[in-house]
Amino acid sequence: MEDRPSDSETTRGVNPRHGSDGRVASTGTAAIVGALLWAAAPWAKRAVYGDRPYVGTEFDLLSFVCLVAVGVGVAGFRASFRPEYGRLGAVGVASTGAGVALLAALAGRSALAVVTAGFRAVPAMGEDPVGLILTFASVAGLGLATLGAGALGAALRRLTDRWTLAAASLLSGLAVPVLVLVLRALSLLPLSVGTLVVRTNVAFLPLSLGWVALGAAVRSRTRVDESGG
Repeated sequence: MEDRPSDSETTRGVNPRHGSDGRVASTGTAAIVGALLWAAAPWAKRAVYGDRPYVGTEFDLLSFVCLVAVGVGVAGFRASFRPEYGRLGAVGVASTGAGVALLAALAGRSALAVVTAGFRAVPAMGEDPVGLILTFASVAGLGLATLGAGALGAALRRLTDRWTLAAASLLSGLAVPVLVLVLRALSLLPLSVGTLVVRTNVAFLPLSLGWVALGAAVRSRTRVDESGG
């Protein structure tokens, strides 16, 4: 039996499908804003606090909120494209979701320190006893996120049978960090560039642009659904 709008919904002129589409579109917007601010946060932190180590600053709190927003966007992508993106898309969603969740947990740890300190930056007072574990977790999170971006880009490429900005941006989120690693392994990366990569997220700027493209794809798909196309 086909689902029908309730009498109250009909009376108010509410289309349940379009209401759902509106909520999905908002997840795309969340991903776009979150990705842009996540990319800017490390640069702003460096401009304000320099190279001095901190347990947590307000920029870590910002990163946490941004990563949660990106995660919401990934959920919106799944809701929009799941019937069509196939196994490759499913792998991309799972990998991206796991990577973003891990990165959000790490940012949340620093954010908690800021909140506990009354929303003030907390300088590091020595070596973190779990610093090595946190480093491995960060690498794992970024690795999962970049692999997921590549899978999502490839899935969109197969889905549309042509290159789109979203597909190209997501694939570049994987390609650029891999290129940096290869150049570093071959000792072809200048020291100044290598230092910049380590201290900032410059190698992951394409990843953030891929997340922006992901959010834009969700919004674009929602507009098509609303128009009945």
